[in-house]
Amino acid sequence: MLSKYKNFRAKLQKTAAAVAIVGSMVALGQSLPAFAETKSNGMILIMNQPAGNPFANLVFSGAERLSAEMGIPAKQVAGVQAGAYEQHLRAAAKSGFDPVMVLWDDLGNAVGKIAPSFPDTHFVIIDSTVNPGLPNVASLTIDSIKSSYLAGVVGANLSKSGQLAFVGGQDMGVVNDWGCGFKLGVAAAKPSANVITTYAGTFTDPKKGEQIAASMKGQGVDVIFHAANQTGLGVLTGAAQNGMIAIGSDSWQGDVAKGSVPWSALKDAGQATYHVAKNALAGTFESGIYVYDAEKGAPLYDARDFDALSPELQAIVKTTEAGLRDGSISVSCN
Repeated sequence: MLSKYKNFRAKLQKTAAAVAIVGSMVALGQSLPAFAETKSNGMILIMNQPAGNPFANLVFSGAERLSAEMGIPAKQVAGVQAGAYEQHLRAAAKSGFDPVMVLWDDLGNAVGKIAPSFPDTHFVIIDSTVNPGLPNVASLTIDSIKSSYLAGVVGANLSKSGQLAFVGGQDMGVVNDWGCGFKLGVAAAKPSANVITTYAGTFTDPKKGEQIAASMKGQGVDVIFHAANQTGLGVLTGAAQNGMIAIGSDSWQGDVAKGSVPWSALKDAGQATYHVAKNALAGTFESGIYVYDAEKGAPLYDARDFDALSPELQAIVKTTEAGLRDGSISVSCN
């Protein structure tokens, strides 16, 4: 199956130039992207967030890696409005994109309506537990609970006040998993510590993130953890401005506010996307829920953070990590 795509490399290079994709926000009411009518056999990621979303970039990095490896085009459509979800999905499937990948629940629900009309197209719903129960749809969930638990252990050990905070973008399942894991880790490491939870109500407002960090400083918080995407980047810089310790999420964020972000809880969406998309292209696609977690080798932290810890805290991290991977530390947020 893989050799088939190598044989089509020259054809794909010709057709890729004809595929017009909108890579920035597509406002409701605008015409849909002019997808090429020629069978492209390329991958596409469709999302409702604007271009530049850090988590979406992480997801798409997996598609780009596979694209370079197999010589198959990878495209991205950002900023799709709710009224255009089904039109975009239908247009992508008709144009021969396979797999057609989407981010999060709202687009996942739209996939459930469109996928039956395109039984030969593979659809992947990323970072979601929406499961339409269709043979051509896979739902990819990337575990964040274990890495956030470990972040809670680290944060509790770094906190002097015993007051920590979690900032979520919105009150929703995938965000609350981060907060739940973090609270459980803090409680395990320092039962007397307290975690304040707040929601920004947005994933795209760094300034609001800075304001939230400043308000947390006023409540005695000295360690703050976020799961708020671009808003969260503001949380990190706001923490630095107020002399607080910040913990990043999704990818390594130690360079956002250097010296103030000693730890990042990883959610390797790029590697997870790479595996699921490759299965679709290799003829080993599996429908239903696919969980990418520590037991499948998902990294929980970045070596740069670990290396900078004290020897005592390094030992705690390694012991905790081993327990999370072998199951002797059970973390449940159900």
